[in-house]
Amino acid sequence: MSFVIDNTQKKETKNELLNHKTVRRFARKHTGKNDFYSYLATKRNLHDSIVFNLHSFKYNKSTTTIKLNFGIGAYRNYINLNEAIVSETKFSTFLKNYSSEQEVLKIRKFFLNHLLKSSLHQIRKLIPFSNILDYEKHPCSIGLNVFTVFKAENRYYTIFQNRNPNLVENPGFKHVLPAGTYQPFSLQVGYRREDYHHGDFSHTVFRELAEELFDVEQLQNANEPDAVLMDELVIEKKLLTDQSVAVRATIGELFNIRINDNFEIEKLDQKGALRLIPTAFYIDLLSLKPQVSLFLYFESDKLLDFMAKVPLSNRIEGNANYVEVDSDEFYNIIKDHLFTGNFTHTGIIPFIEGYSYFKKMSNSGLTR
Repeated sequence: MSFVIDNTQKKETKNELLNHKTVRRFARKHTGKNDFYSYLATKRNLHDSIVFNLHSFKYNKSTTTIKLNFGIGAYRNYINLNEAIVSETKFSTFLKNYSSEQEVLKIRKFFLNHLLKSSLHQIRKLIPFSNILDYEKHPCSIGLNVFTVFKAENRYYTIFQNRNPNLVENPGFKHVLPAGTYQPFSLQVGYRREDYHHGDFSHTVFRELAEELFDVEQLQNANEPDAVLMDELVIEKKLLTDQSVAVRATIGELFNIRINDNFEIEKLDQKGALRLIPTAFYIDLLSLKPQVSLFLYFESDKLLDFMAKVPLSNRIEGNANYVEVDSDEFYNIIKDHLFTGNFTHTGIIPFIEGYSYFKKMSNSGLTR
């Protein structure tokens, strides 16, 4: 499978459903706010951002290629429609099936009027399953979920995230890392709406990798005045064993990457391998958000050394841990999380597909 990405449209995508009376009524009646985003922003770690909205796609069966057409949008719009659908659906499900009375009461307080004064699933009905793939009428941000393997000191490691419980998407679950919403990027950390660079998935993937592992504030701050090239950004962290000493490295050194003159991400040196392979395209049927799963492979002894010395966490997203692939700890994570409902539903596909791809690479010697 491969993707052809058209993200050259700077025109903002229009979502016909955002101003639908059912969506507006849901927000006003059941949150007391003008929209669902304004309500969630008071309860969760949430900030608006510029995103690429998928508005159409086409699958070529003979070449197994998917063409994705994007326009500019706002993450706020995803919250106002798609996360409202999630909350509406969860309430109906919990009311009928959930065994924890305490959990039912917690969400019942918020949705009581919705239950009594209107039938369930009113927002979801605006996007019937027969039109679920018609994103021209409801353009939506797209999620990237990556199963990462990096080689260090002749061993292979992967990374997992333990998501904070107050996140909007998949709170409190274990997840692959990195994962995030496909966004425009700039050679500078901060960018204005009108002068971003398009970029492919790789820019979002490596930005999220740096943010989620090392809490790189500069990559999250769109107004940073003295921003440097992303691959040259210096990460400075204090050692766990001696809080008076700091270790320093650039993103380029840690992930063995550089941005070339064509704004493409490539290997920092000619040693080893760097691969970012799409493994699946799928729809999250809970939020109706389109998702792409990818397999990322690179080689870096320096990353392993750095990760062994500093805490791996993001104050907003949660903490992270790295494990050796095929170790006892790796299989315990599968047993304790993947098959027990404690792993994100959007992370299961990239985990399975990515691990399968890695085993094929290992058997064919492509990692050497």
